[in-house]
Amino acid sequence: MEVENKGFTLVEILAVITIMSMLVVIAIPATQSIARKANEKMYNSKIDIAIQSAKLWAIDNIDCFKKPVCEKIISAECKVIKANVECYSIILDTLVNEGYYDYDDEVNERIIDPRNKSQENDLNETPLLINYNTSTKKIDSIIIQNELNK
Repeated sequence: MEVENKGFTLVEILAVITIMSMLVVIAIPATQSIARKANEKMYNSKIDIAIQSAKLWAIDNIDCFKKPVCEKIISAECKVIKANVECYSIILDTLVNEGYYDYDDEVNERIIDPRNKSQENDLNETPLLINYNTSTKKIDSIIIQNELNK
C-alpha cells in the first residue's frame, strides 16, 4: 500500500516566498512612480484650468485694468516685465468666490494640491499674475506666481 504525500515541501514553500518577495520589491517602487507622475499631471491640469479661469475673469472684468475701479480685487504685485505691460495679481480663492473656479473640498473650502494633500499645502492662496498690455488694451498672459520661483 502506497502512501500519498499531500502538501508542499519546505523547499517549495521557500521558493514561493522568495519569488513573491522579489515581485513586491519590484512592484512597489514602480507603482509609487506611476502615482507620483499621475499626481503631477493632475496638478498641471489644475493649473491649466486655473489659468483659463483667470483669463475668463480678466475678460469679464477688463474695466478693472483700464481704470483703478477694482483695486480691492486686484493689486499691483510685480515689477514691470516690459514697456506698456502692467502686472496684477489675483488668488485662486478669489476666483472661487467670483464663480470662476471650484473648491475640491467644498466642506473645508480647499483647493487640494494632488502632489501633497496635507491641509497646509492647499492651493487657495496661490496667486495668478495677469499681464495687461496698456497699449493694446488686452491681456497678454497669465502665469502662476509659484511657477516663477522654480
